[in-house]
Amino acid sequence: MAAMPAPTHNAQLPSAQRLLAMETSTDTLSLALGSAAPSEPLWSFDGPGGQQASATLLPALRQGLTQVDWSLSSLDAIVVGRGPGSFTGLRTACSVAQGLAYGSPSAQHPEGLPVLPVDTLLAVAEEARAQRAAQGHAVRWVATVLDARMDELYVALYEHHGGAWHERSPARLCAPQDVGAWALTHAVLDAPAWQAGQWLWAGNVWAEDSPYASRLGALLGARCTALPTAAALLRLAPAQMALGLAVRPHNVLPLYVRDKVALTTAEREAGQRLQPSSAAARDAWPLRWASMQEADLDAVLELEKRAHSHPWSRQHFVDSLRSAHPAWLLWAQAPDRDEPSLLGYWVAMPGVDEAHLLNITVSPEHQRQGWGRFMLEALCVWARQHAAQRVWLEVRHSNHAARTTYERSGFVSVGVRKGYYPAGRTAREDAVVMNRPLNATA
Repeated sequence: MAAMPAPTHNAQLPSAQRLLAMETSTDTLSLALGSAAPSEPLWSFDGPGGQQASATLLPALRQGLTQVDWSLSSLDAIVVGRGPGSFTGLRTACSVAQGLAYGSPSAQHPEGLPVLPVDTLLAVAEEARAQRAAQGHAVRWVATVLDARMDELYVALYEHHGGAWHERSPARLCAPQDVGAWALTHAVLDAPAWQAGQWLWAGNVWAEDSPYASRLGALLGARCTALPTAAALLRLAPAQMALGLAVRPHNVLPLYVRDKVALTTAEREAGQRLQPSSAAARDAWPLRWASMQEADLDAVLELEKRAHSHPWSRQHFVDSLRSAHPAWLLWAQAPDRDEPSLLGYWVAMPGVDEAHLLNITVSPEHQRQGWGRFMLEALCVWARQHAAQRVWLEVRHSNHAARTTYERSGFVSVGVRKGYYPAGRTAREDAVVMNRPLNATA
């Protein structure tokens, strides 16, 4: 995955400045000329994208510049959708943006025009927000879903709050059957956020002829068919430029989230096919989160005893549930089983501006597969949505695997509790105290 390039020093974008925006990450090529002001573009163009974008982009752009009576050298910046999306389309957009930027140096920009790369899925969210706003609906959460081919989807989650966009879950690949679990884990676990007007699904997978429409039919929330557009890029430009995210031409790079996008000649001749990414393969089972109830405790205790040398008792779980502590189960439907399997669970205790993890357990047969971090993210999302500023936990000093998982999830060691855990009939073991600050980018 390409990292966000280093920004230029010019972070201001007066609304009078002239911008060219181009989006080629889907089957539609979208171009626009306009200013940074939130108004309709002065000129726009839609045409065939993907592999055909390279043939139509430059002729269309020349026509647009003539129509608005601008020269290429009069532009102040170029805004480009950087992906994820069509491999050929992204390379076309980035290379054309580089060429146009390099070919238009000025006294203010001797190295060429600044280029602002914008995430394609953010442009989808903005296009959907604008559509809903025109219908009189305010939107806070937008989950974007684009067809990634190979029976996979590109997904990302954004929150529109305080007049600005905030990335809550970056672009990734997701199996169609796991979209609901992804949203629950990376967004909000409480039902009100799924109500129409607060939560919106946006993308190109809702049409009746889409191969994913029936498979995504159970998702809760309003839906909006939307593609990334150049007009959306223009609307996003002021805030993105103000953050200093414009780059010099040589730093423009596509954003790829798929590990491998093509086969070698030898692989094709051998009849091989591209396989989903390793992350998607790990998440191949349909997942479901459910709030833990006392009726679930037989299954929970069976897993608890297999996973821990000193397991919680039934009364520990009963006391937590009756105290209204948040407790969530992660179920998975294995392809060779009729009943879902319990992958794991977590129990926490809310406090003032913080949350305390009491128990997190992954079934022994599914450990070291990433599920611990998966559930930790769900916990941190829940905590953030309930105004917590920090999550605390204790872990046995000898449990190096768990400590490594916590560290990779952003937790840091801040102290030791002497003799906190039982370690035998009379022995005790120290606990390492860890916490993770919660912020907008965690």
